Amino acid sequence: MKSAVQPDLGPQPGRRWVRGVYVATAVSLLSLVALPFSDPRAALLLWLAVLCLLPYLLVLERLRAGDRRRGLALAMVSAPGALLCVLLGVPRAAPSPSEPRWLATAFLAFALAQGLLLVAAIGTYRSMGRQERGRVWVGFPLPTLYFALVAVFFLALDSHRRQHSNTASALATLRTLREALHSYKEQCGGFPEALDRAAPSVSAEEPDCTVAVGGRIHTLLQIARSGQSHGYAFDYRPRHRAFSNDNRPLLYEGYEVRADPVTRGETGFASFWLSEDGRIHENWSAPAGPSDHTRD
Repeated sequence: MKSAVQPDLGPQPGRRWVRGVYVATAVSLLSLVALPFSDPRAALLLWLAVLCLLPYLLVLERLRAGDRRRGLALAMVSAPGALLCVLLGVPRAAPSPSEPRWLATAFLAFALAQGLLLVAAIGTYRSMGRQERGRVWVGFPLPTLYFALVAVFFLALDSHRRQHSNTASALATLRTLREALHSYKEQCGGFPEALDRAAPSVSAEEPDCTVAVGGRIHTLLQIARSGQSHGYAFDYRPRHRAFSNDNRPLLYEGYEVRADPVTRGETGFASFWLSEDGRIHENWSAPAGPSDHTRD
């Protein structure tokens, strides 16, 4: 009885290299699991860990199923891809971690694991037969696209976070302007012709109406000089002229302040409108006005 002839599949990958892929993948998983504990408050850090963790689980699943081609392709792309995503994502997901030492330790372990994983995957690849090597490259496009999308997500997140920060800063600036202008009115009996008129007087003959404005004077002067702050353009316009004489500056009964993003969708989201009644109106798609929703 003739024995079946086994086909020559070429050299099999060295066990030590395959074992290295397993070890590096396991360390990568543990490091990613530990990453969110550096700042439990940062939910985005958990999402970053989960998104980067999934390909490593697929590496183990493919290798255990005997699919070395996809397993190695995933490993070779995951090492640099996940490291890039972690480098981009961590500063954006947790800019001020509560446990910086924990974060540094987890990141260092993860970075070293990526180096080991890449070396072990290349070693495994070099020990494979020529025909099987060619099949490995077929598995590169999909994981490459995956990590590219993750990186783009966290880059877009940075822009989104910056715009929210600018919008919140613009709102805080409007509140400061409101307090300063109404304090000025209590002291002088009306609102100033321009924001720089609320600065301390340089003339001994002109009464100083800025005593009640206090430290908020710096915000007034910044807006008066540049017209911009934190990606927003501010426009102060007095209205309803009250009175003026030789001893007092020109005063008004009302005013309006418009605050709009310098570039909507890039430097801020919402526009705001403030008037002498103290109410701030907002509009997220166009310049705000008195008929828009009242923020506060």
